[in-house]
Amino acid sequence: MTPTTSAPFVSVIMPLHNEEKYVKEAIESIIHQTFTDFEFIIINDGSTDNSEEIIFEYTDERIIYLKNKKNIGISNTMNRGLAIAKGKYLVRMDADDISLPKRIETQVAFMEANPQIGACGTNLMLFGAKNKILTYKQSDAEIKSQFIAIFPLANATMIIRKSELFKLKTWYNPAMDSAEDFDLTERLSHHTVFANLPEVHYHYRIHASNSHLFHQQKLFELSLNIKIRNIEAKLKRKLTLQEKKILFKALKHETVALSWNELFEFHSLLLTIYKAMKDNKYYLEHLYSSSLINWWKRQLKKQTILRIATLYLVIPPLRFHWMAIVHTVKKIGSKIQSANKK
Repeated sequence: MTPTTSAPFVSVIMPLHNEEKYVKEAIESIIHQTFTDFEFIIINDGSTDNSEEIIFEYTDERIIYLKNKKNIGISNTMNRGLAIAKGKYLVRMDADDISLPKRIETQVAFMEANPQIGACGTNLMLFGAKNKILTYKQSDAEIKSQFIAIFPLANATMIIRKSELFKLKTWYNPAMDSAEDFDLTERLSHHTVFANLPEVHYHYRIHASNSHLFHQQKLFELSLNIKIRNIEAKLKRKLTLQEKKILFKALKHETVALSWNELFEFHSLLLTIYKAMKDNKYYLEHLYSSSLINWWKRQLKKQTILRIATLYLVIPPLRFHWMAIVHTVKKIGSKIQSANKK
């Protein structure tokens, strides 16, 4: 398992920590790719199980094996891999997932045909504890219009032009572990053109460790901080402590309702974000407005019937309240039309 003599076209980087159950499938899915001009950098982040023994079963010369003396976390481990990567393109692989056989071939062909694209993801399939296909918007404008609300690219599916990644002063940020991919992608978004391919090229495994409640809570908090950073970039100013406090409270998944005054402040902030994005021709109104409307609707669900009725009757200028109503009516209309066609 030594490096090849000539520089590979692609560097596949796979960090792992105690993945003996799944790492064999992950390795097999990469070494049997239809595209073959790659190096496969596997970094063992202080595993205490039999992961290393499984890796040593492979003699493929494209595999470069590194081992951390102790567990240093996924960001530091990824950065170690990036520091030695020789490929023109970088491909992320998780040690518990599966890349479909034509993943790298398809993504490399797309990147070569579209030199303006800096990073490209694909649709993916969840499997294991949950089975579902996740689809993503394809164009750069669609993707960037959604950063304030969701993860608009499946980070594990991405191929990145190394020259674009190396424009960043910091690659993966250890302080953002759990949301390190989203953090990196959001920072890339300020200078990189994105795309998503419409096909499924990656299977993402759902199991106990990545669906644990603590992991999900940490991911939510870090992700919300990243969204706030993205909002601040669009507003070209820092949010106040009060604005951040309201956003955190409004978007929490628990049934925490904003007070009457907070509700007005929340609406005012949504309107400010909406106007800032509308003034920028690079964002698509139907996508970012839909995200903001959904934030408002989520908060409405936590309010009392009396308070919602008051909003309907007493405060007609609340633009997002009425946009939410129109949004809901359109969705109902679409469902009725679909039912009638059947």
